[in-house]
Amino acid sequence: QARASGTWGDMRLLGQREDVHRWMQAADILVSGSHQDTEGMSRVLYEAMACGAVPIATDIAGNRDAVTPDTGVLVPERSPDGIARAVSELRAHPERLAALRAQGVRRARETFDIRFHARGGEGFYRELVPLRARVGERV
Repeated sequence: QARASGTWGDMRLLGQREDVHRWMQAADILVSGSHQDTEGMSRVLYEAMACGAVPIATDIAGNRDAVTPDTGVLVPERSPDGIARAVSELRAHPERLAALRAQGVRRARETFDIRFHARGGEGFYRELVPLRARVGERV
């Protein structure tokens, strides 16, 4: 299909890689065409935002949690035309791409940083220990 549409020269199919983060850092856009019920939370969207790539993703449950109107673009599920339009739109408006990139990096670092989650887990256990001690269980 890529050859028939004339886009083959714009594509690189690299297979399994250990250096995906370097490719994301070099990319302007990351496209995720996931389908409902095939994955829950697509971690690659958060990773892409942290690396500065703007996500274009299908409008399904897990993706809606990651991508906001300020950080990327959601397109209808099973819509290659929607993906193509979103890519073209961002390429035609570099100022919007830059704004989405900046907000995506900020959101990824503030919301999905491992230190944030570790502090949340630590806080949960700090609340749990005194509670268990009050009801007479060994801590």
